[in-house]
Amino acid sequence: MDIPNKKQGGLVGTEPPRGLWRAGYERRLTRTFKGMVEEELRRLGPRAFHEWAEANPTEFYRIAARLLPKVVEGEVKMRVVGDLSDGELQAVLVDAEARLELLERLGGAKEIPVEVEGNG
Repeated sequence: MDIPNKKQGGLVGTEPPRGLWRAGYERRLTRTFKGMVEEELRRLGPRAFHEWAEANPTEFYRIAARLLPKVVEGEVKMRVVGDLSDGELQAVLVDAEARLELLERLGGAKEIPVEVEGNG
């Protein structure tokens, strides 16, 4: 991908070309830059990206955080353990043990996500 310069009426330079209003120019610049980054990541491959992320974790997480959605909508269902029936509690324990066994076989983990669903 060629990088246009200011003389070509392109995107590199401090001011947008005459006739373009600033917001449109900035959107175009952002789209072009993202395309250049995607092209470079494809060229380098996932291994190079992984190595960079490991060597620069602060920068990686800073960039990743900017790419994540700012608002996440959803529904959270929670129940107090004391409100669970004996059968529901037993089901939670069986599920947790199965997940723990699977995770240990796959290399271990510090935490296991547990979902509780029941008739209440």
